[in-house]
Amino acid sequence: MSLNINQENLYLVLPSNVSFKESNIGDSMENDFTLFARVKIDKEKLTEKEAFILSRSGMHSGISVFKNEIGKVFLQYTYWFKNDEDGTNYIKQVNTELSDTLLENYINVYMVNNDEKSKISCYLNGDIVGSIVYPGFKKISYVDSPYWIGCGSMFTEGDSKGIGDFEYDVVFSVKKRLSNIDVDDILKNYYSTYSETVFETYKVFSKSWELSKYFAFFCDFKISNRYKIWNYAFNGNYPQIYIEGNVYY
Repeated sequence: MSLNINQENLYLVLPSNVSFKESNIGDSMENDFTLFARVKIDKEKLTEKEAFILSRSGMHSGISVFKNEIGKVFLQYTYWFKNDEDGTNYIKQVNTELSDTLLENYINVYMVNNDEKSKISCYLNGDIVGSIVYPGFKKISYVDSPYWIGCGSMFTEGDSKGIGDFEYDVVFSVKKRLSNIDVDDILKNYYSTYSETVFETYKVFSKSWELSKYFAFFCDFKISNRYKIWNYAFNGNYPQIYIEGNVYY
């Protein structure tokens, strides 16, 4: 199954565990992290306005896409930083063009942060397309910011909402720096090898799997309803549909 995202169907994940306090891992992007999406992009629905595939809101960081004035499509990886010396905020980005062949299929896009080396590696289908290096800078903290699927944020105005039109197969955020081999292994084996059945038909990550406790969320959309999407991490967090005017986020 897949998840179609558009202006009427956007999801967010709250930044901390709500129901299962004992499994709260803290924010998954404060130190080493991997932020991943397997997504299909409709070129015809893109504009010159940036549309986010995955983001953390505020000063939006994450993975986005846009079409330039001559119709070429670019994938963009963004992170915001603070200069330790003067406290000034800086944005650093990596861009890579997406060919029509890539746009015909799902693509794997992900950011992998190595806190010790002050480096975020940006991947497309397993290949590094650039790196964001930040010695002397501190990553902006998103500890109180939701994760957004399909936009930059709906808690803002105008173009900064960054709303897109995408089809998702898998999304996850994990508090670990994963290699290409790790990512491939997880995508191939999460359901059959690293999960166990609960409640007769539902799958969750097995507690015996060493990575299970580091996921903020992992979703493949096999189980969902109109309001929520199943999270294999089973930690009390789940993507929930954005409803304008909801005061309980």
